Amino acid sequence: MVAKDAVLVEYVRSHGERNWNAVRKNTGLARCGKSCRLRWANHLRSDLKKGSKGLLLSCVLR
Repeated sequence: MVAKDAVLVEYVRSHGERNWNAVRKNTGLARCGKSCRLRWANHLRSDLKKGSKGLLLSCVLR
């Protein structure tokens, strides 16, 4: 999985976050465009901040 993620990260760095269906054609990954986009957005994006959202979520829900 790490090697596939590295291929996706390199592709997005060089081509940007657009035309996700081209990722499969140009890299040979066995993922559809939607899967590549979601993998990037939820796990691989460099500015992604993971952590506790409990306090913010509890303030919003009040």
